[in-house]
Amino acid sequence: MGKVLAQWVKVLIEGLGAIERVEVELKPLTVIVSKCTYFSSSLITALYLLASSYPDFSKLNDFTVTEISRLCERAYSSALKSNIQMLEEYTRKIFDLYLDGIGRLIAGSLSRRFKEFFNVDAANKVLKGFIKVFSDEAPYHVEIEPRGLDLAVSFKPLDKPLAKVEGLRHLRDGLGLSLSLLIGERELARRDMFVKSPLDIASEFAYMTRIFADKLAPISFGSRDSYLFTSDRASIMSDMPIAYGLTLGYGGRRISAKSQALISSYVEAAKKFKAELVEQLEADLNLVLEELGVKSFSLRFMASYPMLSLDLSWRDKVLLEDSPMEVRSCMPVVMSLLSEPSDFEVVFIEDVELNLHPRASRSLMKLLVKSLLHWSSKGKKRFMVISTKSPEVLSALSEAMRDYSSLTAMIEAK
Repeated sequence: MGKVLAQWVKVLIEGLGAIERVEVELKPLTVIVSKCTYFSSSLITALYLLASSYPDFSKLNDFTVTEISRLCERAYSSALKSNIQMLEEYTRKIFDLYLDGIGRLIAGSLSRRFKEFFNVDAANKVLKGFIKVFSDEAPYHVEIEPRGLDLAVSFKPLDKPLAKVEGLRHLRDGLGLSLSLLIGERELARRDMFVKSPLDIASEFAYMTRIFADKLAPISFGSRDSYLFTSDRASIMSDMPIAYGLTLGYGGRRISAKSQALISSYVEAAKKFKAELVEQLEADLNLVLEELGVKSFSLRFMASYPMLSLDLSWRDKVLLEDSPMEVRSCMPVVMSLLSEPSDFEVVFIEDVELNLHPRASRSLMKLLVKSLLHWSSKGKKRFMVISTKSPEVLSALSEAMRDYSSLTAMIEAK
């Protein structure tokens, strides 16, 4: 996937539930402050859905399979004849079709997930306005708006994207093709291909379309890892074994989409946790644990279920689900901070200070900032979007970020 990341990504939302209008500029740490929990919850949910609604790229050809096949055959024939002009003309048309296709795939995924996460029977019941996503890295933007009962998604380049053939070689059993994708003078992607048939051209362009969407990271529609820790995590964690089983389909019962997202996020964070990594953050972690009354903790797995065992200061060891409410709400967040990120990921946390004493909130914020800086120094990119109503959180973040103002952004839902 593309390695260059945007310096900033902006999301403009209008007419989402009770949110009239809000513009979010996402940076490695983005803080959402709102008077009403419903505002911040709706906003952070929408941002999570934009970041995680992975389209099924294998279906890109389904929308226009006949036209795609015809254009790929003509592009391949032009390459065999070394007709660069016609090859570029056909590749531009192929990319236009794929761009339309990926928009339709994202629209389908977003529509379904909007209904599940906001518990409505139609996407236009919650989004009555529009959503726009744009960045400094990608000279185009994405528009999302209701169309009928579902959502429509379109990519809007500032200039028409062009394909340029940088090199063409005739090989014994195929063609070596070097192709770049441009908007104006800006190169969005370059790909060296080995093609033996028109089908190979189709596969390569499907991949380049994914690179194109990836330029909007962290709002890159599922091409990066995304995790959501919801405001009801304490109650879900109290029934974690049962809830985890239900997410796997046991018992034929259902839990909410947001609960499933939380459980999945916690399990993935636990899987990526490595004990030796705690040492780099040990001092700040111990401050959090001390405020929670936790002397130590350990993690093991039973099958694929993470069992977090806590040694509390006032009793014997207990599992996370049997611990006090403030511990249940905080430890999933702590686990996410201690888990090694993939090359790039974005973490969303509702009410980061949930159920915590002010001193515990301050310690958690210090750990959060130190974690971001630590993983960044290791070449790991992690964005965090958190919501809060706590003055203690804002004060602690202000103190911790005093020397790192470029890292953080704060917005207010209106």
